[in-house]
Amino acid sequence: ANSRLATDMSVLRGRGVPGLAVDPSNASHIVLVDNNFLDGQCEYDTSFDGGHTWSSGNLQAPSGFDDPPCPTFDAGGYAHFNQSVEFGSGQNVYTTFSAHQGPQERPETHVIQGVGDSLLVCHSPDGGKTWATCVDALQGGPLAQPFEIRPGLAVQQTPGGDRLFLDGWMVDVTSGGAQSGGGLRELVAAVSNDGGMTWSSPVVDETTT
Repeated sequence: ANSRLATDMSVLRGRGVPGLAVDPSNASHIVLVDNNFLDGQCEYDTSFDGGHTWSSGNLQAPSGFDDPPCPTFDAGGYAHFNQSVEFGSGQNVYTTFSAHQGPQERPETHVIQGVGDSLLVCHSPDGGKTWATCVDALQGGPLAQPFEIRPGLAVQQTPGGDRLFLDGWMVDVTSGGAQSGGGLRELVAAVSNDGGMTWSSPVVDETTT
């Protein structure tokens, strides 16, 4: 039978852009993330009984980022998640979202301010019960442009620990928003060899310009 995750929804748009992953070693273990458009949080929900009951909380951005870190609209005019949740070794779980610093910007309306969105990576060591403060893995800015959005994450288990791969969309549209299709947009990626604690310098695929 289907199970409703939450009953506190508004007549307005509530929780959207969900991402979900199932533990490959335990089909009853599920981790879900979503963007709450009502309170501006990037949320997580974890179930160990196949989705019948859930524990929930909010992912935490590093110091200096907006609080809450996921308001309804941001630089690219998109939700912050891109449906990326990954299980690593043991009970390690990872997810990623974009976050802004300073006054909100909406290039579509020529509001260009703050520091361009960064891509944050978040880690849970206990299967999604609790999450550490997220790490700024791909930094935006240092000015309002470029900003990084639509992150994707992959995890490779190695004898030395989890190796993480992060990519995103780097956008610089000083005269119009990402929704307009104009401006500079490139694929950017980084790698972590220590479970997401530290990250390589970004690599830009200029063929995507």
